[in-house]
Formats: sequence, C-alpha cells, structure tokens
Amino acid sequence: MFDLDPNDALLTSAKTGQGLEHVLPAVIERMPPPTGNRNSPLRMLLLDSYYNEYKGVICHVAVVDGTLLKGDKILSAATGQSYEVLDVRIMHPELTPTGILLTGQVGYVVSSMPSTKEARVGDALYQSRSIAEPLPGFKPVKHMVFSGVYPIEGSDFEALNHAIERLTCNDASVSVTKESSTALSLGFRCGFLGLLHMDVFHQHLEQIIHNFSYALSVYYIVVDHLHVKLFRYVGPVITLCSERRGEQLEYTFIDSPRAFMKYRLPLREIVIDFHNELKIITSGYGSFDYEDSEIKAYRKDVVVRCEGGGDVNWKRKLLEKQKNGKKRMLRVGSIDIPQEAFHQLFKVS
Repeated sequence: MFDLDPNDALLTSAKTGQGLEHVLPAVIERMPPPTGNRNSPLRMLLLDSYYNEYKGVICHVAVVDGTLLKGDKILSAATGQSYEVLDVRIMHPELTPTGILLTGQVGYVVSSMPSTKEARVGDALYQSRSIAEPLPGFKPVKHMVFSGVYPIEGSDFEALNHAIERLTCNDASVSVTKESSTALSLGFRCGFLGLLHMDVFHQHLEQIIHNFSYALSVYYIVVDHLHVKLFRYVGPVITLCSERRGEQLEYTFIDSPRAFMKYRLPLREIVIDFHNELKIITSGYGSFDYEDSEIKAYRKDVVVRCEGGGDVNWKRKLLEKQKNGKKRMLRVGSIDIPQEAFHQLFKVS
C-alpha cells in the first residue's frame, strides 16, 4: 500500500516502547545530511507558528542556507514585511536559548511579527540586507471547506469576534472575513483545510462562546483540477464528479498509472465533504485543486419608454412578464420570517 520494502520497516510501538531504541540510529544512518551552505546568504523555511502571551509570535523554522543570529533583520518572501529577530532557541528538550541557528538546524525564532496571520506555513525568510535565491514550492494555503459563523443575538457579535481572533492567534491557516446576511445579520466567513479542521475549530469556539450558529453555503462556480495517481480509481472519481453536478472539461493521461481530469462544479458541491470523499474512494492517492471560473452574464429584459417605433406586441409581452415578476416578488417579499428560524435551520447537532 505504501510502496515500502518490508525489510526496511522498523518494528516499533510508541505505546509500549518496543523498538524505540532503533529509531534514532536509523534516522542518522538512512536520512541524508543537510545540503545547505553555511557561507551562503540566509534562507529559512517557516514550518509552523503559535502565539505566546508574553513573547508574541514564535516561529518554528528550518535553516536551509546561511546562519541566523539574534538581532538580525529577516524578510518574508510572501508578505514582503521585515522583522527583527528578538530571540533564537532550539528544543533541547525544552526551549533553550542559543542566539544562533546554523545551516541544517531547526529552531524557534521570536521576532517583532505582530500576528500569526503573517506567519504563512511554507514561507521563505531571508536576511533583509542580502539577496538570496527563493525557495521553490511555496504556495498560499487553499481552503477546502467554508463555513459562515453568526451570533444568535446581535449583541454577541463583538464577543464572537473576540473569540475567533483568540483562536486564530494559534491557527493562522483559518481565513476569516466579515460578511452580512439578510437572514442571519452580521457574521464571519471562515475557510478551513478540511472537515476535521472545521469541526475542531467549532468545538474550540463552543468552549469560549455558546451563542453562535454556522452554515455551509456558497454560490460560485469553480473549475476543479483532479489528479489520480492510479488508473483503477478513475471510474469512481468520474462517478463522484457526476453526482456533484460536474461538467467534464478535460481528461488526459500523465503517464501509465496517473490521470488528470478537469471539471466545472458548483463550489457548494466541493466545500463540504468533496475532499474527504475523494481521499476515501482513491485510498488517499487522489488530489485536487480549484480556481474560480467566469460567471456567465445573466439575461435581463429591460423596457424603457421611448417615442414612436418598435413592435407593440413585443412591448406588451415584456410588460406582462414584468407585471408577473413584480406580483411574485411582492408575494414572497411580504413573508416575515423571524431570524431564530434561520438559526434553527442551520443548527447542526
């Protein structure tokens, strides 16, 4: 399943402690050493970050080239912002101050970064005074699941805002934008990496504030790029896309075991559980990416009053259609639905 030679596998158990004494020697023997150059300009890879109430943002970094010293100025390739290095530490096994990180080392950097939102996982960090080649492979986080979060009472909006800000301090992968709904009033639109990520965030939010509801709803069409590594999974993937109202745009073979498919699907069909379903039916071998598609223009008949000319019958037909539309709008618009009804509708047990 994992394309692994059984003779190379280690028999270990973290629960019982069996075979743990063989893990570190195997890492030293089998893993290649760092290939960086200590004399080259500084290049670091940002691995993770979290917020500390006393020290601020603490970044977990790996030094690819060069040397990092306390007091250096570092520059983010993703945001273009510059920060001062206030402290440098390594795990030994606790956070131990060293003041320096060398090529190949992994450590923690405390800087003047104000928020974890600026610490993007996979970002490259350089010294401000030097010019270095960028690290390949960095892409901004693309969210797979979206959720609207709204307070039950309008007076709880600020409390909900504070709770979300508190959680996102230690989880920069969550995107948060304010939005307004006619039915649910002011709220927030949150993007997550998957269903599990969303569920964990909602559980943590419930521990801070109880009076909120959330709804999974989107309205835009996207183009979906599917990569299937094994040919035997192509059929189930096509069935999945067809069930999600997908329109196939492209279907090509990359090589003998891999295929590439391009579909146009409604975003609401992929933001809830499409990612999980794809992983299940392909045993983890399938992956996908998406991008916005152009929304076609919607036809709208407009009648204007003009002097003379034109087909009278055609004008009467449009006027009659307009009258029927106004009657339908008045009939629907006159219904008064309380806001609590929408919260109960979107409430998830």
